[in-house]
Amino acid sequence: MSSELPVTPLGWATGFGAVLAFTVAWLLGWVEFAVLGLGCLLALIVALPFIIGSHSLQLRRDVVPARVPVGDPARSVLEVTNTGRGRSSAREIADLVGGIERTIDIPPLGPTEAMKHAELLPTNKRGVIEVGPASVAKVDPLGLLRREFGRSEVEQLWVHPAYAPLSAIESGFMKDLEGPTYDTSPAGDVAFHALREYTPGDDVRQIHWMSTARTGQLVVKHNVDNRRPFLGVLVDNQTTSMSAEQFEVALEAAASIAMSAIVDRRPVAIWVGEQTIVSNSAPADRNEMLTRFCVSEQVETLDLPRQYEALRLVDPEVSALVLLTGPKDGTTLLPLATEAARHGGIIVGRAVDPGQPPTSLPNAHLFDYSDLDRFVAQWGALVR
Repeated sequence: MSSELPVTPLGWATGFGAVLAFTVAWLLGWVEFAVLGLGCLLALIVALPFIIGSHSLQLRRDVVPARVPVGDPARSVLEVTNTGRGRSSAREIADLVGGIERTIDIPPLGPTEAMKHAELLPTNKRGVIEVGPASVAKVDPLGLLRREFGRSEVEQLWVHPAYAPLSAIESGFMKDLEGPTYDTSPAGDVAFHALREYTPGDDVRQIHWMSTARTGQLVVKHNVDNRRPFLGVLVDNQTTSMSAEQFEVALEAAASIAMSAIVDRRPVAIWVGEQTIVSNSAPADRNEMLTRFCVSEQVETLDLPRQYEALRLVDPEVSALVLLTGPKDGTTLLPLATEAARHGGIIVGRAVDPGQPPTSLPNAHLFDYSDLDRFVAQWGALVR
C-alpha cells in the first residue's frame, strides 16, 4: 500500500477551492460562496469510498528482447494475475514507457486468472528506454483521489547501433613481422608464441626436443600469424565534426568493426571520444560492448590528437588507427594522420551526406560513406 497522500492535483485544487470559498463567504457574507465551498467538500467526501479497500492484482513484465539494434522490433509483455479468491473488478493500470504515461484497461478476472498485454516499444532511436513502472490504483470518477496499491519493476530496453559483418584486414597495416602475438591469433606462420603439448596431427618438425626431454612429454612450438593488425578505432564525437544523423552512422560503422573483431577473435580497441567501448584496460564481451554504445554521446569539443595518444598509452600494441569522423577536409585531418602513420597505418572514414565533395589525405586510406551499407562496401574495397 502506498504511504503517499491519495490526493491528486485536482483534489488539492478542489480542497483549496473549498477553503477559499468558505473564507470569502465568511468575510463578505455571500451565501453563494458557502454553497460552492460545501459542494467542493462534498465532492471530496463522496470520493473517499472509491479508494477504500484492497485489490488482488499482481503485475509482472518482460521486455523481449532486452537488446535490439535500432529499428528492430521489441515488445513489452505485461502480465496481470488475480491472486485473490474472488473475481476482481475492472481496473485501469497506469504504465510508463520512456517517461510517457499510457492507460491499460484490465477486464474483470476470475480467481488465479491472468491476462497479458503486449505492445511494441519505440526502437527508432539509439539509447536506453525505461519501461515501467506499471501501477494499480483506485481512482474516484472525478479523479480527486487516487490510491496506489502496487507497481511493477522498471525494466530497461537497450537500443544499440545496427551493425554488419566486415571482412578482416589481412595485410598492409602490420606493425612488423616480429610484432605482438596473442592467444587468439590464428595458428600458422613463423612467429613463435608459446610451447604446448603435442596433439595428433601436429607437424613433428615443430617438436621442441629440449622441453620434451625435460618433461618427458612431447612438446611442440606454437607458431601464429602475427601479421593481422591490432585495430584502434577512434570515433570523432564532436558536434562540430558531424551532425547527429552522421554520428549515428559513424557509431554503426564502429559497432560493425567491433562485432566483426569479436567474431574473428581479433584484438581491437574502440573509443567514442573519451568514452572507452573496449580496450585492454576495459575488456568487454559482446553484450557489454553494445551496452556501452547505447550511451555514447556527442560533445562540444575534443582534442583528437591528444585522444589518440591516450588510446595508444592504454593500448600500445595498436598498429592501425581507424578514424571515423565527419565531412572534414584533408588539411584539418593531416596532423592526426601524420602522427598515426608514424605508428603503423591509418584509415579515415568520413560520414557525409550523399553528394559531399571528396577530399584527399596523404599517408592515409580515406573513403566516404553515407550509410551502413555504403560503409560495408567501401570497407570491403579497402581490404581486398
